[in-house]
Amino acid sequence: MLGGAPVSEMVAVPELGGGSSSRTSVRSLPWVLVPAFWLAAAVPVSGVGWLLAVAGAALPLTAPRVLPLMVLTSCFFYSTMAVGSSVLYALRAWWIGAFLIWLLVLRGERVERRVWLWVAAVGTLLAWGTLVATVRVGHVEEAARAPFLEAGVAFVWVLGLLVGWGWLRPARGRLQPGEVAAIAGAWLVALGYGIAQFVFGVNESTVPADVWPQLEGFRQYEDLGRHPFASLTSNGMAATSMLPVVMLLGVAHRSLPGTAITLLLALVVAALTLTRSYIAVLVLLLLFLVPLQRTRTAVWLVMVVAVALGAAVALRALDPELLSLSLRLEGDASSLRTDIWAYTLREMTAGDWLLGMGFGSGGWERFFAPMALLKELHSPHSSVLEVTGQFGLLGLAVYLAIAGTILRAYLMNRSEPALAAIPLALLLVMARELVAASYVFSPSILGTFFWVAFGMVLAQSSGRRDLPPSVA
Repeated sequence: MLGGAPVSEMVAVPELGGGSSSRTSVRSLPWVLVPAFWLAAAVPVSGVGWLLAVAGAALPLTAPRVLPLMVLTSCFFYSTMAVGSSVLYALRAWWIGAFLIWLLVLRGERVERRVWLWVAAVGTLLAWGTLVATVRVGHVEEAARAPFLEAGVAFVWVLGLLVGWGWLRPARGRLQPGEVAAIAGAWLVALGYGIAQFVFGVNESTVPADVWPQLEGFRQYEDLGRHPFASLTSNGMAATSMLPVVMLLGVAHRSLPGTAITLLLALVVAALTLTRSYIAVLVLLLLFLVPLQRTRTAVWLVMVVAVALGAAVALRALDPELLSLSLRLEGDASSLRTDIWAYTLREMTAGDWLLGMGFGSGGWERFFAPMALLKELHSPHSSVLEVTGQFGLLGLAVYLAIAGTILRAYLMNRSEPALAAIPLALLLVMARELVAASYVFSPSILGTFFWVAFGMVLAQSSGRRDLPPSVA
C-alpha cells in the first residue's frame, strides 16, 4: 500500500512505451540533460551560448520526453550568462510546439475533451480581451505591447497546459525520481544567481549580459536588498520557488535531513527575495503540511527550530532599516498597495466590471496614468482585480473555475504527498497573487510556469480513477 511505500515507489511510473532499456534511458535522461543545460548556460564563457542554443533546438530530435522538463525549468530563468532572453523565449516556444507535434501527431495521443475545453475557454477569453483592448486603447506606442501581440504570446504559453497534461497523463500524474531531481537541480542553478549577487555584488560577472543595460529597472530591488536571479525579479523567483519547495517536501516528508535541507533552501529564497508574500506563503505552507503529511514529531521540531534560527540570523545579518523597507513595514510604503487597490475599485466603471477594460499592459498604463508620478503601474497588484479588470465577470468566473479545479485535485491527492505537491504549490501561488501581480493570463514567462503546472494538475485529477487498487 502507498502509506508505507518508499519514495521510489511513490514516484516511479510506467513508461510511455518500450522495454527495460527504454525505462533506464528515460529515467536517467532528465537528470543528465536538464541540470547540465542550465548549469552550462550559467557559465559566462563566450561562444557557449550558440552551442547551447543549437543543442536546445536539437532536443526534439533526440529526447522529446525531456521537453516538458525543459519548458518548466526554463521558467526559473529570464536570461542566463550564456543564453540571452530572446534565445530562451524562442527555445521555449520551440519546445512547446515540438512536444505537441510529437504528442499529437507522431504518437497520436488522444487529449481528453475537458483539457481541450480549458484551452478553448482561455483562448476565447484572450480573444475577447484583445478585442475590447483594441477598441478601447487602440494604438499602443510600443508595438511589442500591442494587445493582439501580447495575447498571441500569452496563448502560446497557455498551450503549456497541453504540455503538462501530455507529460504526466500517461504516468498517472506521477513524477519520476530523475524528474524531481532535474527540477530541483535547475532551481538550484537559478538560486545560485541570487547567492552570487549577494556574495560578489551586482556586476557584469553576476548579471546576464543582455540584461546589464536594463539594470536600472532592477535598482528598485537592489535598493531593497533583493536579488534578481538571472534577471527574474524577486517576486517571480518567489512564485516559481513554491513548486520545488513543496515538491521536495512532498517527496521527503518522512525524511528528517530532506525536510531540513528543503526548509533551509526555502529560507534562503526568503532571505534573498525579501518579499512579504513569499514569507506569508511559507507560513501557509506549514499549515498545509498538516493534512499533506503524516509528519514525525522530530521533523516538526526541526522545522520549527530551522525557522526560528533562520529568522534570528536574518535579523542579525540584515540592516533593520533595510529589512523594514524591504518588507514595507514603514507607513508610507505599506499604504501604497492599498492606495492602488482603492484607486482601482473607485475608478473602474460598471462597464469595466461587467465586460472588462481589455487584455494587455496598455490598458492598465492608461488606467493608472494619474498615479504615474507616484509609481509606474502595469497591474493593480491583485489577481482578482487584475483578471476582472481585463476580462470582466467572465474572466473572474474562469479564474475561480481554475482555482476550484486545483483545489479539487489537492483534496483528491492530499493523502499522497508526492502527488499533492503540485496542486498545493499552485494553490499557494494563487494565494500569493491575491496581493501581487497575476501570472495566469499574462505574456510573461511565468504564465508558462502556471499553465504547464496546471496541465500537470489536470493529468493528476483525471488519472486517479485509472489507478490500480494496489496504488489507490
